[in-house]
Amino acid sequence: MKRERAVSILAEMEIQSNAVQELYWAQTITIGTKEYEVSGAVESLRARIEIKSLTVEPLPEGLDELGKIEMLEAFRSHQWESQRIHLGIMKFRPFSGDWAEIGTVALLARDPFYVIDLMPYLTAGPVARIASGGRLGVRIVDAGYGLLTNLDKVVIFGDGTEELYHYP
Repeated sequence: MKRERAVSILAEMEIQSNAVQELYWAQTITIGTKEYEVSGAVESLRARIEIKSLTVEPLPEGLDELGKIEMLEAFRSHQWESQRIHLGIMKFRPFSGDWAEIGTVALLARDPFYVIDLMPYLTAGPVARIASGGRLGVRIVDAGYGLLTNLDKVVIFGDGTEELYHYP
């Protein structure tokens, strides 16, 4: 028997911590007397970023005169040369019992805040599948400018669905 339910993801990153914060875990659950295997489908995942502990650095001049590819290259170079804090996108390896970083996002100071889509770090498709026992997490990484402080706020939010399977 198969059941489906909606799930929400909402986590505020801890200050002065580089520990992995779990966002989603497709773990076996019990409803009544029945045990269900669970698999997930993350349909949206975004981050609201408000970094006040770092210096706001202006964008390079002349971006509007560049072609699309050159503009993206200039902007990417600006991101990785600016003061920043990194957000590591993590997946859990159930057989080895540890986390693997699958993507890194540069968190920059911008006024007042900005929102980014994290789905491209999880999948090239519209939905990121999480197998039974799979976990999705994030962590803050010091990129040479420290960790989050009490001036900063990073909130990860999204939604998806879970499929629950019961095998008689």
